Amino acid sequence: MACSSASRPSSPSSRWCPSTRGCPRSSTPSGACKTWGSRSRACSRSPAIGTAWARSSSTACSEPARRASEGRVIDRPHPQTLPVDVIIPTRNRAGLTGDALASVRAQTYGDWHAYLVDDASDDGSVEALRTLAAGDPRVTLVERSERAGPQAARQTGLDAARGPLVAILDSDDLWEPAKLEREVAVFTEAASAGRPLDAVLAAYRWVDERGATRVVTPPAQAPSRIWVTNNLSTLLVSRATLDEVGGFLPRGQRPVSTCEHTELCLRMGTRWRLRVVPEPLVICREHTGTRASDVFGNRLAAEELAFVLDRHRATLRPFPDVATGLQAQLAARWLEAGERAKGLSSLARAVTGAGPRSGLRVLRRYGPFTARALLTRR
Repeated sequence: MACSSASRPSSPSSRWCPSTRGCPRSSTPSGACKTWGSRSRACSRSPAIGTAWARSSSTACSEPARRASEGRVIDRPHPQTLPVDVIIPTRNRAGLTGDALASVRAQTYGDWHAYLVDDASDDGSVEALRTLAAGDPRVTLVERSERAGPQAARQTGLDAARGPLVAILDSDDLWEPAKLEREVAVFTEAASAGRPLDAVLAAYRWVDERGATRVVTPPAQAPSRIWVTNNLSTLLVSRATLDEVGGFLPRGQRPVSTCEHTELCLRMGTRWRLRVVPEPLVICREHTGTRASDVFGNRLAAEELAFVLDRHRATLRPFPDVATGLQAQLAARWLEAGERAKGLSSLARAVTGAGPRSGLRVLRRYGPFTARALLTRR
């Protein structure tokens, strides 16, 4: 049994204030979840940031009074801040999750609330997570009784969240202290200039197990390329915009557990108004049991990416370069899974699908990897 989602906004006129999104929500999202902690933050009276946020200001300003009547504790953020809900999905990663939460607590931007979503850990991690959340009204622990994967866990967190801005932090990633401050500033500056945004991304630093680092910066002028390079831990997004594309897991859609970043970005499309902060604001840590060993080396990753690319074939049709990059990723996953025929077939489609220049780029990037995979896999 999965957690049932709370009702989502049905009309554009009632999106940004929690009280107009089916609130008050139960502190327990469903019979499959338990929630620990409390939500204690007033609605911001800041200028609207998303295109749908400013339409219910009178309702927004009544939210503190409503919560006070319910006996909740209210803290009042600075008038120029916007509440940010931080969703941290986790499973069997108490130590890494503790580091991730510590990086949230170290933020220079103080108006946030974190939702730790435990996806039915079975190694005792949940007890450690309860300790992490205890005594901090800014942290809520939501416990799923059945494992459903990171995409469903993020949706569980989103169903519990209330704020106008949403940020994601994978449990094995870390934020730099200024992450939220920098990205919220981009939102507010764009709104003040009359160019409201839907989402802000940032560069991130990848750190492997040897300590070697490289910086990845999403292309600011090519939104479609973000489908290939994005890392969700850098994302700050309008709740209203996220709801418009179905959240992290649209109702009735098959969940994926290995390429959920790509799946969300393909649903975003190119119509989202995005801004990229070129400064690396996130640290992505490679470790035993993470992307390099769990994802690219297993058949499920290849099968799920093939499913996602097939589902979004029409979305990708106007962007052959992006389709080529994703097809090359699929080839790499098939080869890592030991599926030579499928891997070489996908690589051939990637090389020939978007013209000679893109094909050469694919060969330069994936040719050595393909040779190694063919030599080492039986």
